[in-house]
Amino acid sequence: MMKKTIIASMVLVTSLLATPVMAENNFGVDLESMSLEDLISLKDAVNERIAAKGGDNVIGQGTYVVGTDIKAANFKITPLSTMSDPVINIAVYKDLNTLENDTDGEGYMDFIKLWKPDEEETPDSAMLNLKENQVVVIKCGMATIEETKPSWAPEE
Repeated sequence: MMKKTIIASMVLVTSLLATPVMAENNFGVDLESMSLEDLISLKDAVNERIAAKGGDNVIGQGTYVVGTDIKAANFKITPLSTMSDPVINIAVYKDLNTLENDTDGEGYMDFIKLWKPDEEETPDSAMLNLKENQVVVIKCGMATIEETKPSWAPEE
């Protein structure tokens, strides 16, 4: 009986020690030895899996009212690199009324066109500074959206 208790204790201690080691190893991925391109590919693959599982940092085609559908904040928006259509078009309008009265399709305050990161002619991400009541219209594509807050900015 004592021998079984000692073996069970050793197994327990070994499993407890293995858990922090696995956490430090980033799930078996050696991030330090990876090139920048490999890290970006890994990040894109992770973002794709997050999106596939209904992650909360993916935004797609649609109309979003700031303060109702999306909060007022500064965001970095990056096209999903695995999309079949690599382009994302984003128009930002002053308010819903301006959008509804935009007969020529050019009444927006800001228009952003991004390609997925491996394309060359456009930037691979953009910053959006969204204010209450503005309207964001994503005409095509999907992207990850991350709130950015400068470290020097005061807490709200």
